[in-house]
Amino acid sequence: MLTRTNILSGLRTERTTIFVILVLHAVGICGLMSPWRGLFQMLTPINLILTGWLVFRHISRRSFTTLLVIGVAAYTLEWVGVHTGMPFGVYSYGETLGPKISEVPPVIGLNWMLLLAASHSLLSRWISSPWMLAFLGAFAMVFLDILIEPVAIALDFWTWEAVNIPIQNYVSWWVASFVFGIFLAKIAPVRNTRALNVLFLVQAAFFLVLNIGIQWF
Repeated sequence: MLTRTNILSGLRTERTTIFVILVLHAVGICGLMSPWRGLFQMLTPINLILTGWLVFRHISRRSFTTLLVIGVAAYTLEWVGVHTGMPFGVYSYGETLGPKISEVPPVIGLNWMLLLAASHSLLSRWISSPWMLAFLGAFAMVFLDILIEPVAIALDFWTWEAVNIPIQNYVSWWVASFVFGIFLAKIAPVRNTRALNVLFLVQAAFFLVLNIGIQWF
């Protein structure tokens, strides 16, 4: 049974998570726009893993397990994409996201987990329908991808064969996000978690600021 002490302890823990997320991203912005950018690029996988460890403590075990399945599926989809050019277009991963297995960094699966969970958590404040949550969540994912792409290219997360990012990337991102989102919303929905809500907003702000400062890279 929940007690007042347990509730306050949980709030303090989530407040700590939010504080650390804010600090990590603030330091990341400063570092990536500094002469020590290369060092901070190398820290990207560690940042993702630490962020995942922090925020996933605040969701149910069932939701986390479902997200793990999605993470593996997303990694597989990225593997197919890198080796066939479908469905996203022709691209390849650089060194910033860390070690690769068959040309794809496993941490990209974790990135899908984080972005999807954060999108669903924030939208679930206003939406209860699984189908609508997945539908709008897919647009939220595309919104984040639009912000991420220019920075990802500049920081060697990945590179595209084409000069311009293909439209099929965004269409495929929406479709994949919708399919993964339905699976998550139907099996074990992530509901309005403050740490994840903040993560979505911080990620958007993080990449928006880096996009503005991209001429310094």
